[in-house]
Amino acid sequence: RFSAHLIVSGSALSPAKNNDSKELKSSSRQKRISSARMLAMYLSRQYTGSAFSEIGEYFGGRSHSTAIAAERKVAQWLETDHGISLAHSVYPTKEVIRRIESNLRIG
Repeated sequence: RFSAHLIVSGSALSPAKNNDSKELKSSSRQKRISSARMLAMYLSRQYTGSAFSEIGEYFGGRSHSTAIAAERKVAQWLETDHGISLAHSVYPTKEVIRRIESNLRIG
């Protein structure tokens, strides 16, 4: 079973390697950080089975509704093949998730 910590680690979020766990847990609203945070929340839900309240708490004491909104937003990105801003570049969401999943399997 994966943990949220593993998902937010630099090796798991390779396209966002400039994001560390402090940034993802911060109150920053910078697009590159908030996008990576939403993606990490989405993956935490998919791979850990943790409750939304636990995920929100892990990511800087956010509410369960923030984790729910993140999951819905990333699902929307996947449906529309939206580009996601990470580490000062834009990547297709599906490609980012594929890379992260690959890193999680290897790591």
